[in-house]
Amino acid sequence: MFTLIMLLVLTALVSVGMQSAILSQKMENNWQFSSSVFMRAEMGLKQLLFSLQGKSFDLPVSSITLQTSYRVIASDACGNQTVDLIVTASNIFSSVRLQSEAVIAKFPALPNCPILPGYQILWWKTV
Repeated sequence: MFTLIMLLVLTALVSVGMQSAILSQKMENNWQFSSSVFMRAEMGLKQLLFSLQGKSFDLPVSSITLQTSYRVIASDACGNQTVDLIVTASNIFSSVRLQSEAVIAKFPALPNCPILPGYQILWWKTV
């Protein structure tokens, strides 16, 4: 009788341990999928910035879909543009949307143009 009770207790402990291990594995896999989608979104943001500068930047083929768009918020007489960048990366498990604002500065600068503040995110477009 004592042996049967011990066997029942050990079976319950093993079952709980296995469920915990399975849950832990699922959480780790989810984190890996989410981080790869986030990295793809960051690379899409860089690709968009390079394209606005007139440079080519190709990303490797991936099952993670990437959508990029931008909108010119402001433009000044010196040819500098403030743009709103939106990048969405997604796969079947998760989706990440990054939104950033950047200043695309014309280089070389025209005479009598103001100096842009250093705290802004600056990207230079060679003309």
